[in-house]
Amino acid sequence: MRPMHRFLSLVTVLSLVLICSGAFSIAVAEEDSFDSFEDETVEDVTPAHHSSFFAVSIFAQHLVPIHILKQEFYDVNDLTGGGFGIGGELRIHPMEELALAFGAIRGGMPIVGDKPGDIALINGGLRRNDTDLTTDAFIQLDGFYLSLINYLGNKIMPGSRFNPYFKTNLMYMDWALLENGRGSDIMTYSEDEIVGNDIGVAFGIGTEYNLTSDLKLDWSSTWTYVTTGDEIKWEGFQHENNSFMWTNTHFWNMNLGLVYGF
Repeated sequence: MRPMHRFLSLVTVLSLVLICSGAFSIAVAEEDSFDSFEDETVEDVTPAHHSSFFAVSIFAQHLVPIHILKQEFYDVNDLTGGGFGIGGELRIHPMEELALAFGAIRGGMPIVGDKPGDIALINGGLRRNDTDLTTDAFIQLDGFYLSLINYLGNKIMPGSRFNPYFKTNLMYMDWALLENGRGSDIMTYSEDEIVGNDIGVAFGIGTEYNLTSDLKLDWSSTWTYVTTGDEIKWEGFQHENNSFMWTNTHFWNMNLGLVYGF
């Protein structure tokens, strides 16, 4: 798939998700208003989870790779192990059930050595002046994102300290295949650096847990897809069955952190 077609497809999918999530939140708000109008004498005893319009979040990440072997041979992206990272975001709560978040992440995944034969095949596809892929290599995954969070706590478990949610991210990722960990030289194919800036998406679930009225513990898990592959740029960097040795990157992103409202 060409990069522009892939970009338009991702934007279309995310737009549909955002529209559906927004419609759901509006419907929930209208239902609450109708219930309140029907019985004005009943006091609302459900506590507000978000008494503040703004909140900041800091979190640690654990990136768990998803290996999708569509062809007979492994590509570089299927030779990764679990990695770690950090992140932070600013959340805005226009209503109790909805938040918009603007965030940044810094992480990546190492190349592991449990498939030496497949690493050798990758190196066989590199050119004479390219550096060989080793278990010291690292896929850097840094970037920014816009997130829509739809909270369900007041509907499915009112009065609880837990506040579960659905989360959708549109991401802009700065990625690179590095020779020897973060800060090292970028690997090349035919003297072209294996590096780029591309769109990603993430979908998942999470929950907040109220520690105080302003401070919350926050956990989430998202399926994340970054369009690191490019069949035009990496033409020739292929196995004998024509499958590409560098493709898109998939992983589960497990986050644990704190949220503070202000």
